[in-house]
Amino acid sequence: GADYCIGFSTCVPRPIEMTHALRTSAGSHERFLVIEVFGRYAGFTALLPAMAGAANRCVIPEHEFDIEHLCDLMSHDRRKNPSNYSVVIVSEGTTFRGLEEMVFEDQEQDMFGHRKLGGIGDRVARALREVSPKFNDGHRVNIINQRLGYLVRCGDPDAMDSIVPMAFGNLAMDLILDGAGDAQLFVEGLV
Repeated sequence: GADYCIGFSTCVPRPIEMTHALRTSAGSHERFLVIEVFGRYAGFTALLPAMAGAANRCVIPEHEFDIEHLCDLMSHDRRKNPSNYSVVIVSEGTTFRGLEEMVFEDQEQDMFGHRKLGGIGDRVARALREVSPKFNDGHRVNIINQRLGYLVRCGDPDAMDSIVPMAFGNLAMDLILDGAGDAQLFVEGLV
């Protein structure tokens, strides 16, 4: 329900940069490139890099997708590309038709009771490889598959993600110094 999530403006450019770096391999080997990013139930960390030009296609948790339709689209994109490759960014909470639930790394739960997601990119890559002959004159398209995971979350924050937390901290201190009754609860909620 917040207008701004601390960390978001830092995390969007990283998948763009990493996807662009992986394009050279995808193009030199004429493959499909499947990039898995985090996001759980929301596809923003996949959708915004795709909108910024990092990928031809994007699949997100908000919409179940059909693997054959995705393969058809990626095959079309690949044929139009002078380097003969296509890129899809896959959000970790995504499901495709025929898959009953999200893909979990294991049964372990975090402190909020959530099981750790991960591996949908692997399943998408395998499925694309299997159905690709149908859309590529009987030839199988090989896949480069990469899970970005914590590489997106690490490193220094950008300017926005440095300024906003400082503003929140300053606001909390102002509330405390002004004697606001709920200030302490506000500060505890940030910690």
